[in-house]
Amino acid sequence: MDFGDFDIFAAKDEVAQQGRVLTLDPRRVYPDPDNVRRAIDQSEIDALAETISARGQLQPIIVDPADEDDRYRIQFGERRWRACMQIGRDVRAIIREHGDPAQVRIDQFIENDQREQLSVRDMVAWRQLRWPVERQL
Repeated sequence: MDFGDFDIFAAKDEVAQQGRVLTLDPRRVYPDPDNVRRAIDQSEIDALAETISARGQLQPIIVDPADEDDRYRIQFGERRWRACMQIGRDVRAIIREHGDPAQVRIDQFIENDQREQLSVRDMVAWRQLRWPVERQL
């Protein structure tokens, strides 16, 4: 798969600049149970929490629209959300309709791989999620 000049960070930054960023109580937000990344290093959350304390949350997370319980599922940004939870700070978020779940998984994989090297376990989970999509092509 060639992603060429794909830059998910630039796209998110562009949206954030358009004034569609909300401030949410992090207790109303929850992680995507189907996210490819399973392991999150607590020391990285600690470091990110320090940065957010010092500089603020520079990039919003992306969430699904609120569910029937008025809670938001994370599409992108679980580590930023965890860091905000840890320091007791509201989380900046952009609400985005997700459409195709398979495309969300692909985008999550790309973002996770760009931000931090995926573990072997995460790569295997990705391959298991990707295999049915490839068979349909």
